Amino acid sequence: MADALSTGLSSVETLSVSDAAGLMGLTEPRKRPESEPEQEPNQPPPEDIGPAEDDDPDEGDDAAADNDQPPGDDDIETEDESDPADDLPPVEPPRSWTKAEKEAFAALPRAHQEALLDRDRAREKDIRTRQDGAAAHTKAAQAAEQAATQARDQYAAGIEQLAAQATSFVNGEFSDIKTWDDVANMQDDDPIRHGRWQVAVQRTQALQQENQRLQAENQQQARYNFQQYVQAETQKLLELAPEFADPKRAPQLQGEVRAMLTEDYGIPAQELAELDRGRPLSIHDHRLALIVRDALEYRKAKSRVATKTPKPAPPSPQKPGTPPVKGEVRTRALDQADKELTRTGGRDAALALMRAKRTR
Repeated sequence: MADALSTGLSSVETLSVSDAAGLMGLTEPRKRPESEPEQEPNQPPPEDIGPAEDDDPDEGDDAAADNDQPPGDDDIETEDESDPADDLPPVEPPRSWTKAEKEAFAALPRAHQEALLDRDRAREKDIRTRQDGAAAHTKAAQAAEQAATQARDQYAAGIEQLAAQATSFVNGEFSDIKTWDDVANMQDDDPIRHGRWQVAVQRTQALQQENQRLQAENQQQARYNFQQYVQAETQKLLELAPEFADPKRAPQLQGEVRAMLTEDYGIPAQELAELDRGRPLSIHDHRLALIVRDALEYRKAKSRVATKTPKPAPPSPQKPGTPPVKGEVRTRALDQADKELTRTGGRDAALALMRAKRTR
């Protein structure tokens, strides 16, 4: 019995998992292929067949490794790898950029250049939008200020006219009332007329006070406007003639200008002070016309100096013992001053020429 049990166990040990499952009715028994020989129950299972002696065990690993390697350039058909952006024209930077900025821009990739230009265009567009908005607000504010000024001027003109009419009415309707005794007598003799007089006088006084207030406001506004005008014109003068901004030269230049206007053009110092406070000088003033004429001559002489600079001629010899004629002295002085202005083109030479022309 022990032999039978051992035989059965040995036979069970040789069963595969699928055969055991078939004996238990779980699966169908595996059919052996006809070429596969039946195995004896007591025969141990054949050993796993290893690799052949001639086969290199590392050959398979090398093949798998070769399969894992990415295909080389020889295994892939070469395609045209040129960038389409190379065929496009170069991106030009804005003209307002500096040379260093343009060189740095040229070193960037094209995509970065386009992104940078898009950002610059957006910024410029935003700036223009803001400028247009500010200009529109400024224009609207100026229009509103102009409308307010016009309305104020119309109101002031109306008040002035009403005050004049009220004053004329009182002087005409109540011309007999000249003293306070006349007022008292009118109050006793004709109370109704006295009441009308009193209303007319009060109305006239109110209109006159309002007219005086408006005139004071207009004068204050005029002084403010003149101060703004002086500041703006002074700034322009300092930009065009920076020598007047020099603290050392400016006082001397201002003194020379005042002396020239007083001595050469006949504008007294008192009138210069009035002009400095804002009194206008008409363009029809003959003195202003002389200043413009001399400035024109100075420009012509300066232009001649720029084109040609002749050598100064030596003074003509004077015979000893013969006094020069007055006309010859003036002519000689004019010639000398004109030659000096032609040679140097300076402001002092121009002033000397103008003084020589006025010498009688």
